[in-house]
Amino acid sequence: MRISDWLLRPAGAVDATFREVGDAVAWFEERVAVAAPGFASVEEREPARLAAKVVHVEGVLRRGGDAHAAWYVQATGYLTLDLVACSPNRGNPGLRCPVHPGDVARGWRAGAGLP
Repeated sequence: MRISDWLLRPAGAVDATFREVGDAVAWFEERVAVAAPGFASVEEREPARLAAKVVHVEGVLRRGGDAHAAWYVQATGYLTLDLVACSPNRGNPGLRCPVHPGDVARGWRAGAGLP
């Protein structure tokens, strides 16, 4: 699955829409902070490693890219966090943002999943 395939999902499957990179990064950082204590790997829980991941995601978004992060989580499986640039998506410009009334038409769509 390509990260841009999130844009094929119904708008209701998307957690949030952001117009500003800072808001998208804050969403990502909040989700990581909540989930980190349950990461299966002790190394993945280290604050410096988590901070580096946030910095990396911010850099990717500022360059107009899509960001993906995933961790094994104790007792529940696998957590994915994705931020997808849309309208247009750089890697798949034919896919548009699935929008709700009042959503912005250009920005980042955010999704999280635990299979």
